[in-house]
Amino acid sequence: MKNTTIDKYFELMIYAHRDLYPRDYWIGGTILKPGYSPDFKEYENEYTVLDGQHFIYPELEKVKRVIKNDKDDFDYTFEYIYEFNESLSLNEIIEKALQGKEYTKTEELSYTSYRLENSPIDSIKTGSDFLSFTINEDYYRYRML
Repeated sequence: MKNTTIDKYFELMIYAHRDLYPRDYWIGGTILKPGYSPDFKEYENEYTVLDGQHFIYPELEKVKRVIKNDKDDFDYTFEYIYEFNESLSLNEIIEKALQGKEYTKTEELSYTSYRLENSPIDSIKTGSDFLSFTINEDYYRYRML
């Protein structure tokens, strides 16, 4: 991922989650500089936070996530929030990644929301300084390797 743009990273991340929920390797193996492992020790309310100082993408300021447990007590990332230190426009990238999926797009004052049908992704929101997505708990299934 180090040779790709942040736009392509988000396109691939959304595409990977839209039909089947993949394992939670999207943080450590994809956005951190080599030699660093994710360390979500900081907290903001119910979110664990990863500071952006070791990200390969300088546009990323921090990543926040909420971890939940499924009915079999396996944990999974329920929500991701990516915060940017510069303005990014990701609507075109999101819509490209969602091509072929049913979704409803809603324009709000400071962000755009996408609500998906029949997908492990429940919703995606993006504004000029963030992107978030929430997992549809009805579609999440823990997959053994």
